[in-house]
Amino acid sequence: MRDPHSMTKNPAGSQKEDVEVRLPSDELPTHSVESGDTQGDEAQHKEEEKPKNHHERDPFWAFIPQVGRYAGNLVGHELAAGAKAITVFPSFSKEYIEGTWNFYRTNPKILYNEVISGFTVAIMQVPESIAFSFVAGVPPLSGLHATFWMATITGLMGGKPGMISGAAGALAVVVADLTVDDGVLDYLAVDQRLNVLFMTMVVCGAFQILFAWFRLAKLIRLIPETGLIGFMDGLAIIIFM
Repeated sequence: MRDPHSMTKNPAGSQKEDVEVRLPSDELPTHSVESGDTQGDEAQHKEEEKPKNHHERDPFWAFIPQVGRYAGNLVGHELAAGAKAITVFPSFSKEYIEGTWNFYRTNPKILYNEVISGFTVAIMQVPESIAFSFVAGVPPLSGLHATFWMATITGLMGGKPGMISGAAGALAVVVADLTVDDGVLDYLAVDQRLNVLFMTMVVCGAFQILFAWFRLAKLIRLIPETGLIGFMDGLAIIIFM
């Protein structure tokens, strides 16, 4: 560090003292001093900028009124739709039959393709229904009857293009415990076990109607893809065994 009293020589050889240069007070750089109010406003602003927790937990029973309102609105909507369907059913049936007749009369090629598709699916469903009947432990004729009525009702009441309504291998595997000799109903006769099986299928169908009525099909999104793949693989192994 240079001594302020040291002497330096200029090129001409003359001596010259270092002079400390002082700026006037009005030219010195100034720093603004925040007042107490300004500091308080800045602190409040920083607190407002902090991320707020928007996921505050509701009370434990808060979901009950929400579910009640949802169910009430859904039931009211379905009742109104059912009442409207009953009132317009005669005119709708007449228009539906006439429209179907006119459509297929003007488009015979579509009718031909649909008839061929129906025969193809029916021929395929025969061995499949018999095979699933053996898996479920019921007579093959019961599987054929169930497949016929299910396909008929689905064709008359709904369905989608390209959808096949038939026996389900997953359900056949599940209900097999009700019909086998060493199952949960081994103390009943074969006919009694079949009666229990038929009543179980009726209850299962009622639950499916309720699930469709309350629009619960969206809950399938909660099942991960790995779970679906594992279920289908396990089902194939059980059927193969």
